[in-house]
Formats: sequence, C-alpha cells, structure tokens
Amino acid sequence: MVLPISLLLCLVVSILPSPSLAAAAEGGPSCLLSNLPSLSNSYDLSPLSELQLIEDTKKTPPTETTSRVRFKLCGEGDGIGKEEGVDEEDQCPPNTFACLQIQNTSPKSTPPLRTLEVIPIAGNNIPSIDLPLDTTWSETSVTCSEGTPKKEKCFDLVGTMKGGMYNGEPQSLAITLVCSSDPTSSSPTFTSYVDNVLSLRWESPDACPRSGDGTSPPPPSNGGKGGGGMGFFGWLFLLLLFGPPIYLGLGIYHNRTTYDARGWDMLPHREFWRDFPSLVHDLASHLIGGVTGSRRSSGGAGGGGSGSTGRGGYESL
Repeated sequence: MVLPISLLLCLVVSILPSPSLAAAAEGGPSCLLSNLPSLSNSYDLSPLSELQLIEDTKKTPPTETTSRVRFKLCGEGDGIGKEEGVDEEDQCPPNTFACLQIQNTSPKSTPPLRTLEVIPIAGNNIPSIDLPLDTTWSETSVTCSEGTPKKEKCFDLVGTMKGGMYNGEPQSLAITLVCSSDPTSSSPTFTSYVDNVLSLRWESPDACPRSGDGTSPPPPSNGGKGGGGMGFFGWLFLLLLFGPPIYLGLGIYHNRTTYDARGWDMLPHREFWRDFPSLVHDLASHLIGGVTGSRRSSGGAGGGGSGSTGRGGYESL
C-alpha cells in the first residue's frame, strides 16, 4: 500500500525537531541573529556571550537592599552554572540563564548579609519548572546620529527570555541592547524588576547591526536617546544668554585697565548706549511716518477730490 505524499510529509515534519527545541537542546540561544522575520538587520552577539554580573544597591533604612543579577545572553552551555562560595539554597537551580537574587545587608544582624529571594528569571527545562527557554528578538527605531545617510535607519535590539518560574508565576528577562560607539560602555546595567519582568540595558559597539560586508552602520546619537545638535535656534539662544554679560564684562575691564575709568565711564560705548533710546525713538517715528505718509498719498491719489479737474487730481495747465 502506497501512502499519499501529504501523509509522508506530515510524518517527516513530526519527526524533525522544531527550531526552538533544537536550539534548546544545544544549550543557550544562538548568538547569530540573521534572517529572522522579526528583524530587519543581522547581529552577531558572540562578544556578549560571557557570564555577566550586575549589582544594584538601594538604601532601605536601616538596611541596604541589593538586586544581584547573573545572566548569560547567548552561546553554548547549560546556563550560568554554580557560583563558588555561595550556599546551594542561595543559588538558582541548574539550567538557569538569568537569576535574580534579592539580598539585604544590616550591620546589626548576624550575619550582616541575608539572601531574601532567589528568582530563576529564565532557563531551559529548569528542574521542577520544566519550561523551555523561549527567546525572542525585536527592533525599536531610534534617532540616528548626525552624518548618517537619510535613508539609513537606526535600531535598538530588544530581547525577551523566558522559562523561569517563581511562586507559581512565570518570569521573563527583557534586555535592551543599544548600539554605541563608545568602546568603554560595554557593561550591562540594571533597570527594574516589576511585575515579574527583569529589565536590563546594555550599551555596546557589539550591539550594532552587521551589514553584508561584516561592518557596523553608524551608531545612534546619545546611545539612542535622541540626536542632532542644537541647531540655529540653540546657538542663537546661547548667544543671547551669554553674549551681553561677556560684552559688558570685557568692556568694563578694558576701560578700567586702559583708561583708568571710574563709575559710569567704565561702561563700553557709553555715549552710544546713552543715545540709544533716542535713536530707537527716531527710528520708530521715521518708520511710522513713512507708513502713514504712504497711506495718505495713496488715498489722495485715488480719491478724486472735488477741486481737481485733470487726471490724477491735478488741474490742467
């Protein structure tokens, strides 16, 4: 009996693993992002694949509370692994790729450091959770820096990693990768942990998209937060703000040191500024007089007064 071709195709597809499961079986998410329907650019995040540690401390009198994050963005391996010198109960379980530890420090306590919460944010089939590592990527448009071709578009890369669970509630990691031209800005920072979502931000030249020749396009200005210079009005505002004080200060200094002037004589161009109000008054009177005079002339020329006998209101010779 010959099976239909459609049935054979269904059997083959059911045997082959799906892309997400294949990636999960190999370890972490792929660092090479290309030909993804959700992305208009290609990225190589391999330089960002190392284990990262972030600590964000806030004062919570009479103690201090620290949000401690260990995560692995992509690459091979089974997650962040175990941390040496830390108790087992204070660490996330195996296969965790993003772990959040909430710690509290009190000088009066013994020991002073206490771990309040250990939250597996993202992972791949974490024991007792058994959720696959689900990673998605998207792009958000940002303002490009000056000098970028008008047709060029700049983006921030936004990644979401899931697979964690805490107190019966699903967790997720939201990380924003910002294309930066500063080689020293290659450290992730903690943003927030709200509604079971851990938000991080990472500015790095390695977060820039890759073109066909392997190079990166110009990064966005100010790390994607805005762009462009001040422009004409910005410089004009600075000139009007700082110009008069500088002019006045330098003029007073010059008259004082050069002519040994005192009092009002130290003002630069004192005669001009003394006559300035009358000059403005004369200019305004001249302009107003010119406007009103032109109106009277045009009114007389078109009115055709009763005493005129020729064209244009003039008597014939």
